[in-house]
Amino acid sequence: MGSAQERASLPGPAGTVPDAVRHQRHNIRCLDLDSIIAEVKAQCEEIAQKSEAEAEALYQSKNTYQQTAIAGAEQHGKVALEDANAKLQDLQTTLQQAKEDLAQLLSQKLMNIKLALDMETATY
Repeated sequence: MGSAQERASLPGPAGTVPDAVRHQRHNIRCLDLDSIIAEVKAQCEEIAQKSEAEAEALYQSKNTYQQTAIAGAEQHGKVALEDANAKLQDLQTTLQQAKEDLAQLLSQKLMNIKLALDMETATY
């Protein structure tokens, strides 16, 4: 080996670690930690952005599904209401016709009774 100065600069029991080497190691560790922290932070931000995008996409998908379901239910209700109104109209028309037929039958029956009474009165 070389001089005492070289031996003193080597780590180990024979000498101590020089300040320059100690600072260099410390700086390397700090840089490593800083880069690791920066990388982890970037990964967390990327995961957060992906999660937010996925949540937004899921929300939009469910919202679209619900809007479609609501529109379908409204259309189904509208068709059912129109069908019910048409049936009601048919029933009202049928009822009116039945009332007119009944009135005509009653009128005819009353005319027959009057005619029978007139004939009976004429025979006396």
